[in-house]
Amino acid sequence: MTSCWIHRSIAASLGLLVLTAATPPESPLTAIGPGLNGRTIVIDPGHGGPKDSGAVSRAGLKESHVNLMVGLRLAEILRQQGANVLLTRTADVTVGTEADGGDLAARAAIANDAKADLFVSIHHNDTLAQGDPRNDTQIYWKIDDPGPSRDFAQLLLPRLATSLGMARQQLIAGNFAVLRHNRRPAILGEGAYLSNPVSAVQLTKAETWQREAAAYGSAIEAYFARGVPQFDDLQWEDGNTEGRPIRQADASGRPPMISDWLSLKLVPDGGTIGSATLSVDGEPVTSRYDPAGSRLTWTPEWPLRNGAHALRADARNAAGNAAIPFVGRLMIDRPSARIQALAVPMAWQPDAADAAIFRASIRDALGLPVADGTPVTIRWGDQSVTKQSVGGAIATTLPWPNRGPVNAEIQAGTVTYRVVFAEGPRRSYLNLVVNGLGANVAAATVTLDDQGLTAPDNPDPTTFATYEINPGAHRLSVQALGYEPWNGTITTPVGRVTNAPITLTPRFAGVLQGKRIMLDPFTPPSGTASAAQTLALANALRDRLVEGGATVVLARTDAGPVSPEDRCRAMGRTACDLYVGLDLGRGQVVHYYTSAGGSRLARFIGKELQGYSPAPEASYMVTHSPCVAVVVRARSTSEQEADALFEAVRQYYGPS
Repeated sequence: MTSCWIHRSIAASLGLLVLTAATPPESPLTAIGPGLNGRTIVIDPGHGGPKDSGAVSRAGLKESHVNLMVGLRLAEILRQQGANVLLTRTADVTVGTEADGGDLAARAAIANDAKADLFVSIHHNDTLAQGDPRNDTQIYWKIDDPGPSRDFAQLLLPRLATSLGMARQQLIAGNFAVLRHNRRPAILGEGAYLSNPVSAVQLTKAETWQREAAAYGSAIEAYFARGVPQFDDLQWEDGNTEGRPIRQADASGRPPMISDWLSLKLVPDGGTIGSATLSVDGEPVTSRYDPAGSRLTWTPEWPLRNGAHALRADARNAAGNAAIPFVGRLMIDRPSARIQALAVPMAWQPDAADAAIFRASIRDALGLPVADGTPVTIRWGDQSVTKQSVGGAIATTLPWPNRGPVNAEIQAGTVTYRVVFAEGPRRSYLNLVVNGLGANVAAATVTLDDQGLTAPDNPDPTTFATYEINPGAHRLSVQALGYEPWNGTITTPVGRVTNAPITLTPRFAGVLQGKRIMLDPFTPPSGTASAAQTLALANALRDRLVEGGATVVLARTDAGPVSPEDRCRAMGRTACDLYVGLDLGRGQVVHYYTSAGGSRLARFIGKELQGYSPAPEASYMVTHSPCVAVVVRARSTSEQEADALFEAVRQYYGPS
């Protein structure tokens, strides 16, 4: 795999494991022992095909060839020990097509589909400067898996470095695409640098390939010899809250206990379990492991809300190996027990409005909102409509029946509620619908006669908001991020419902709507003042992007540093589609050397910030970002700089 000199500075900045190793042995390592029966291992010789040779030595040795030679030998070693081995390629070919999501995604898919116990991607490095003497062994473990992936990487690193005579070793959290797309324990190994003259000669020899393969094999044997705990068989027992009387919280404010419990099988795979933990919706809960039954159990102390809950269980055995985390969903769906409803207007007046507006809140027997998606049916005269609940509520409109007065009925499950329309004074209402870019705008700010209107508790804010209003002429103002303000006048008659559909005009033709962008103000080595400068630039750029309709995530919001790994993890969690790193420098914008999107954005930035030179690079953030990424090394952090960066991002998202 091609990389750049920056890897050395990465090691220092990340506090990576750096060790020394002996010179390479004269003969291949001894064969590993038995013990891989039943294990499925995917070997991925990196690169391949007519367009992807990877690194190339000065003498023309292709990385893709070396990777394959090591991979084929490793496969033979593992098969001799009983492993089920899958190779992503066995010849100089591309693995996947665009229809498969690309070459790297296709490689990961092989491991995912096979439910592999381990994925090993074999690579060799390059500094892009032929004859460069720098050299080391690097093992990248899947960035969001500090369990099995990191466990194996730690065992592999010293063995691989020793086999190749590396005096320097680095263990790095990696987010390469082949790791990022992998749902199985996965590592990527960079044995040595093809740009190093000594390694370039060694890697032409079959005995070197065999030593390297044996080192991988030795680490794999050692890893599985320690056992790998496994989760299985999730069970959930319901304490039957249906029909139970609703009790008030006690003096401490704690709701009544429920007897629901969760049970998860945890097999030690040899040895004993050293630790086991469970989290629900990202929060740790008190669980208990029973070695006799090999089960991890949890009894909730509080009634769980209805809906989906994220579960994650982690475990390690006494030998130190982690289980593949159990990640799943628990769905709580208690039946509806009561309904509260309101209609607007409550007085019978089909001549004063086109339709009546219905809102309903649906709760279970514990008083908690029912699960999203619970069907709720409204019947009115000869009409009916069924809506799916959101947040335990629904909102809809129905035309007035041809005959009247007719009461309405709302039903959820076996529970019904009657809406009785009264004969009485008629009030004036404003029914406001705000549209933009073909969809309704939920987060609009409404001002009526220079007074802000508080939106009613609307369970479906993408449909409408209804306000009781005095009759007469009113000044109306509607604003929403990403849209031009709307100002106008409306007149509300006495005792009628006035429908006011407002269409907002998106700013910048809407190119920033729905975009999620991470801005990363670096913490330069020069200290706190420089960190404050990059943060000020990030805040100024954020304000402009948010006003344009984008969602912006800041990698840091104070002076505290954030590790590069945590920045990459945050990008993944927040599903960002663009990353902009902000550093201080001499006026440069860099991107990953194979990223077409990064190159395109860098050109726009170079055009707007005249004199800033776009350049390819393999620094950590542009290499491991899960989205299009650039790093700007700014000469200044002025407002003009923020304006230029905003304009470049706007052009990047605009029409090609």
